[in-house]
Amino acid sequence: MILQLLSTTSKMVQVMYLVDTLDNSTIRQLRNHTKLRSGSLVTFVVSHRQSSIDQAIALIREEIDRFVNDSDWNHRLLGEPVLRGVRRITPLGTHLEVLLITKSGGQWVSEREFQLRVLRRFEAEGVVLADGLELTRLT
Repeated sequence: MILQLLSTTSKMVQVMYLVDTLDNSTIRQLRNHTKLRSGSLVTFVVSHRQSSIDQAIALIREEIDRFVNDSDWNHRLLGEPVLRGVRRITPLGTHLEVLLITKSGGQWVSEREFQLRVLRRFEAEGVVLADGLELTRLT
């Protein structure tokens, strides 16, 4: 059923709203598209104080290779994680994204493990993550 509602917002302008309704009893089949796979978009915000964004990208790429080759974790993945690169640049820092495609239900634990690995690697290599100090210089 489609209802047409006519609203007069002024003498010159009329706005028409269409409302679609669907009775629950008419739904015959639902599909859960996360039944076989799930995904997680992991974002790392690297500080503008970081001298080389290329270093951070290279370290993430190395951690992806390690993650894929780790027998304790690779069985959860349906494919190699995708390093999507720079998502955006904000006053806080440069946002780097990695897409993990996992078996259904495995996205959260895989995301946490992958983030921990990258964090440890960044700490060991001196990569500076955004911490809000960038914003204090703006005020």
